[in-house]
Amino acid sequence: MSVFQFKQFTIYQDLAGMKVGTDSIILGSAIKIKSEYKRILDVGTGTGLLSLMIAQKSSNSDITAVEIDSNAYHQAKINIDKCKWRNRINLIHADAKQLEIDHKYDLIICNPPYFSNSKHSVIISKNTARHQVELTFKDLLNIWDKIGNDDSDLGCIIPIIESEKLYKMVKNHGNYLAYYLEVRSNPNSNLKRAVMLFSKNKMETIKSELCIHNNQGGYSEAYINMTKDFYLNH
Repeated sequence: MSVFQFKQFTIYQDLAGMKVGTDSIILGSAIKIKSEYKRILDVGTGTGLLSLMIAQKSSNSDITAVEIDSNAYHQAKINIDKCKWRNRINLIHADAKQLEIDHKYDLIICNPPYFSNSKHSVIISKNTARHQVELTFKDLLNIWDKIGNDDSDLGCIIPIIESEKLYKMVKNHGNYLAYYLEVRSNPNSNLKRAVMLFSKNKMETIKSELCIHNNQGGYSEAYINMTKDFYLNH
C-alpha cells in the first residue's frame, strides 16, 4: 500500500492516478487562509491532499472537495474519513463544471490539469488528472464566476509557461492577481511553476520566489519553513 505520512494526517494513494506531489504541497502551504474564507471549494481534489492541508490551516472553514474520477474519489473518501477534520469536509463525486449548489464560495483552490500539448498518458485516471481533457483554464474561470462570491479568490499552481496566458484570461474577466510565487527546483534551474492567487477585488500584486532545493541537493531553508507544518521531518 502506498502511503504518505504528514504530521497531522495520512494520505493513502494506492487507488489514485496521481500521487502526492510537490505542486500540491507548495500550493497548500503557500496560500494564506484568511479568516474571511468560510466556504472553500477544492476543484479536482485527487487524494484529498489540498482539502486536508486547508482544513489543518483553518479552524472555521467548511470545505467542499470535488472529484470527477471514480478511483480518485474513493481514495479521497478514505483519506478524509480517517482525518480529524472530516466533519468540515464535504466530498462530492461530480464534474465541477456541473455543480449545482445553493451557496457561493469565498475561496476556490485547484491544482489544475496541464501539459495540454504533451502525449496523453496511457493510464486513464492519470490522464484525467494531468491533461486538459476534463478541465481547462476557461472552465476553471467559469466555475469561479458561477459559484465564487463577489469578494472571492481563486488559487492555483501551474507551469510557469502557462502563467501569462492564465493571467491575461483573468484580467480580461475584470479580476486581479493578488499573489504570484515563482518556483524553481534549485538555484541554477529555470523557473518551473507559478502559484497564483487571483481576486475579484482590486489590489496590488505581492510577488515572491521559492527555490525548492539548495546547491547541495537538500531542501532549501525557504522550502522547509514554508512546509514545516506538514512534512514530518521539517
